[in-house]
Amino acid sequence: MKYFVQDNITTFIPFVILGISVIIKLSANRDVSVVNCVVSIMELPVDITVLAFSFFSAIAISDTNGNGDYGVFCCLLTCASLTVVVVLWRITQKLFDLRLNLYMILLCCLNYAISIRLLIHSINIL
Repeated sequence: MKYFVQDNITTFIPFVILGISVIIKLSANRDVSVVNCVVSIMELPVDITVLAFSFFSAIAISDTNGNGDYGVFCCLLTCASLTVVVVLWRITQKLFDLRLNLYMILLCCLNYAISIRLLIHSINIL
């Protein structure tokens, strides 16, 4: 237990980075409201996917474990996934504006599933 944080630092840092990103987006130069919180929640999968892309890029660039080609493949896959995530994010925003909340929640959950899976995979192969 004494070394829990030290042993799991590669897992904690991405979540700290994402947390800081959300807090800055929520509070920088605007009022914190329910609408802004929902909008930030809908935007978060894009940030998660970009973070996963940066990890895959680091793997492709460093290639210390012989994972360079796999890192390049994952970068390409993440670029394609980022396109899907951004499109889903824009659709969820439109559904939120139209007050179609059930569809918005379903698409938002799908968006989170895609982005979190990419982030977990990128952390696992670091």
